[in-house]
Amino acid sequence: DNDFNPRLEKKGYKILKDAKGTFYLTDPKTEVRLNLVTAQIKGEFLSELVHETVQRGIKEEQQEKQKKAQKPEVKNDQNRGYKIRR
Repeated sequence: DNDFNPRLEKKGYKILKDAKGTFYLTDPKTEVRLNLVTAQIKGEFLSELVHETVQRGIKEEQQEKQKKAQKPEVKNDQNRGYKIRR
């Protein structure tokens, strides 16, 4: 139901929910299962690290879309005889 599942699955990670409703992140290489709520890496909760990573990915995707949206405008200006300085 969340936005980061497809992103993690592209990298081979899986988020699983057990019978008790606890969510786990499974590493694709080692099959290690980490509790998303209680697991920590270097003192930081895994859930926070996942959230930060997802937010960074969303921001990068938005920046890429903005770059692509700006490129046609530059081409149009070039077609009108304007010179673009860099």
